[in-house]
Amino acid sequence: MPSWSRALAASVVLAAIMTACGSTAATPTPAPAGESAKDAQAILTDTVAATKAATDAHLKGTVSGTTLDGDVGAGSFNGSISTGGKTYNIVVLADSSGDATKARIFMKGGADAWGGSTCLADKWIEVDSAANPELAGSPDLASLASGIQKIATGVGAFSDFKGLATAMTSGGDFANATKGSVQSVNGQDAVELKGTAGSAFVAETGTSNLLRAVFTGSTTGQLDFT
Repeated sequence: MPSWSRALAASVVLAAIMTACGSTAATPTPAPAGESAKDAQAILTDTVAATKAATDAHLKGTVSGTTLDGDVGAGSFNGSISTGGKTYNIVVLADSSGDATKARIFMKGGADAWGGSTCLADKWIEVDSAANPELAGSPDLASLASGIQKIATGVGAFSDFKGLATAMTSGGDFANATKGSVQSVNGQDAVELKGTAGSAFVAETGTSNLLRAVFTGSTTGQLDFT
């Protein structure tokens, strides 16, 4: 039980005892209000500040048919990506310059993930035709590698928390945001912030972290941040 709840419970018990003795009890101090007590723009401001301060998170969800599950931070990613019925282990190593297009991307998958190629099955492959000429030698594999590279680069962008925070305010999706109800996100209370292309669910108490992003525009799906 949170400390403020214990204090409130103790106040109620004390009030009952004092009333029984003919004394007047003081009114218990109400519990502190969470993010849901604020207006939508104040919630957005708090969330942007918390997101900018974040350094890493676990990302899980499905966006436009692609499922992501892994750790992100500082432009890097370590986890899995499932698309087209196939699952790949992916590691994205951020470039020191911060340029997401220069990140090094490594992947591993079964033979089915590589179009039946057994020579690449269950091996870590750098997704770069310059590093692996065999990718360029097969149009199908080159196309697959290119697609994975785009997905992985996008995943790396999700770990740029300052960029993600900026996008929440510069894209216009939350310019006229409205406040929704408090809901449970992975066991934690979160207030919904409704935008034009989806919703952001913000931790109700404690640090105003972004716990879930729901996309309903041209991009659809849901991502959880823990």
